[in-house]
Amino acid sequence: KFLEVGLSQLIDFETNEVFGTIAVTEDITEKKQLEAQVIQSAKMSAVGQLAAGIAHEFNNILTGIMGYTSIAMTRKSLEEVNRDLQIVENASDRAADIVNKLLTFSSPNDEKYHLVIMEELIEDTLALIERSFESEGINILRYFGKIPPLRMKPGEMQQVILNLAINSKHAMKKGGVITIQTEIEDDYVKINFADTGTGISKENMSKIFEPFFTTKNDEVDQEGTGLGLSIVFAIVERHGGKIDVSSEEGKGTSFTIRIPNIQRIANISNANLPNLGSKNLFVNPKRKANILVVDDDFSVRNVLKEYLNLIGHNVEVVNDGNNVSELINHNHFDIIFLNYTMPGKNGLDVLKEIKLLNENVMVVIITGKSPDEIRDDVIAEGAYSFINKPFTINQIQNTVARILGSEV
Repeated sequence: KFLEVGLSQLIDFETNEVFGTIAVTEDITEKKQLEAQVIQSAKMSAVGQLAAGIAHEFNNILTGIMGYTSIAMTRKSLEEVNRDLQIVENASDRAADIVNKLLTFSSPNDEKYHLVIMEELIEDTLALIERSFESEGINILRYFGKIPPLRMKPGEMQQVILNLAINSKHAMKKGGVITIQTEIEDDYVKINFADTGTGISKENMSKIFEPFFTTKNDEVDQEGTGLGLSIVFAIVERHGGKIDVSSEEGKGTSFTIRIPNIQRIANISNANLPNLGSKNLFVNPKRKANILVVDDDFSVRNVLKEYLNLIGHNVEVVNDGNNVSELINHNHFDIIFLNYTMPGKNGLDVLKEIKLLNENVMVVIITGKSPDEIRDDVIAEGAYSFINKPFTINQIQNTVARILGSEV
């Protein structure tokens, strides 16, 4: 059940004194259910528009799997067989990843709000479409700034990105470029989504967010419901944000979304903390950093040191939290990788000390615990993110790059 409550004061107009309050309640359960159905309908429409590209991608993957399986069966060398099977495994992982992302996106939207890394969400969405877009001559560029996690419903915000991408694709029949840029702007995080398509005419600019308004039905090979951009508008507003559009016919269109930066203007202690790090994506940081690794496990702290040193960062390592305060007092650290569970002083206590000494240092929690066990505590104490063990080198690299700013 969903109830909407409106309150109005009763005022004596002669004395201007308030002598009561009127409360009006309305059952909006049916309205909420209808909204959910419309959003789900638009979501499945978007999936339908992706079907041909996804089928093409799966055919490519299956060709690789079947081909290298057949080749492996003819090999006489075990080394060659292992090499072929590695390619088959990689292709299978790619197929499983697409299926999982598709199922997550297309599931009914009854999810709760989470704290989400926007770059991660964008990459997960683009994984569904990028290769098919590239086959049609459309390149997608990213310029991800250093932004904090945002409170949102991930499935809904994926729908925003996907609908904008499909909208841009329809405007670029001969290919073009989509540019996605994120940055902080006052109390908001700004997500700019621009294309080099045909643009929007002046007479249509005021109508594009209206339900059922579409220009695609005028074209022989295109059919649209007119729900895509109206759903985008509704989702952004529901997240406390706003969306603006600018366009020039023949040159392209730019949508600018602003989502509240809750780490600056609100208490985020009850939000969900994301698990950073796509295993497949690999990005490079814009600059080198001073990094501290705090972990009681020799293998963990040393593999982190070896790898981070290898890519040019300055790294200090310690095996417990006892000397962390002293190190911070005498050194500048951009990032601290901190094990959550250690003998003696645990990671949460060390995190509190770190934030008291330098609230700006980015602390990444490394843990083998379930996210639900530590989420509220580490967010409340100011951790940037956490990474679950076992982790990959790519996850570490991507986390560092997101903190420092990444190169395209």
